[in-house]
Amino acid sequence: MLKLTDDAVFRESVILQEAFAEGRNEGLEEGVQRTLRGLLLRRSGRAPTPAEQEALVRKAHETTPEKLLDLTELPGEAFVAWLLGK
Repeated sequence: MLKLTDDAVFRESVILQEAFAEGRNEGLEEGVQRTLRGLLLRRSGRAPTPAEQEALVRKAHETTPEKLLDLTELPGEAFVAWLLGK
């Protein structure tokens, strides 16, 4: 019975729904950022420079999980060029 009440409160609370959506979006963005960082490490064989790290954060905000599939097919230099916007 408590679970039904919790579900009803969630469905009725706009604030809870917005907080849930925001947390989900932040989690997805963090996952994309980690994946981009992993791709950079594999493709270049080194850790990102400070400029590349900033680009990772920026690109993670713009990149969907579906777009990551396309990025895995880019060769190393092309991936770094995409990341840095060259």
